Amino acid sequence: MAKKVENTEEILESGKKCTNINDIADILPVDYLIAGEKKHSAEDYLVAILYIARKRGRYQGCCRAKELAEVLGVSRSSVSQVLRRLSKAGYVDFKPYARSITLTEKGAQLAQSLHARRIVVMLMADILGFTEERSKEIACFLEHFMNDEERRYVAKFICFMQNNPDIMKKWLEFRDVDLASFASKMGEHKEEE
Repeated sequence: MAKKVENTEEILESGKKCTNINDIADILPVDYLIAGEKKHSAEDYLVAILYIARKRGRYQGCCRAKELAEVLGVSRSSVSQVLRRLSKAGYVDFKPYARSITLTEKGAQLAQSLHARRIVVMLMADILGFTEERSKEIACFLEHFMNDEERRYVAKFICFMQNNPDIMKKWLEFRDVDLASFASKMGEHKEEE
């Protein structure tokens, strides 16, 4: 399960700015984009490769096994085992003892799709307040209907919220307000006018 964004304040206070979907890799800690368990799925490896590549400015999806092991918090031998499977399945170009791992076109497409899904999960769970489970269900559903432009809008919205901490804080406060009490307060306000 991806880490719940409980430290949204920390991200906001970091002062990092987001201008496009690729910047999300620079702003978010990697554990927002990969599962938080000690044992990672093959999907986590693909997303982590994409994350590392984007963070390093290598948008073609290239990283080193050492970097991957550090990001995932696993041994290099664990990385090698998973990379062999991913290579056999056609998702990465990896040769043991080679210095780099590169996503194939098939791997890059899947990693980008997973990355986009996890961004939608982040929006649903951390900004809109849905449960993690429900957020994943919605993201799985939406990924079949959202095109790249719509995914960019979601990423832009997340970036906007992160670049505007006052608005984000107001939203988070408002999000948790009971709507019935809010409506009654709004009614009282209108009567005063």
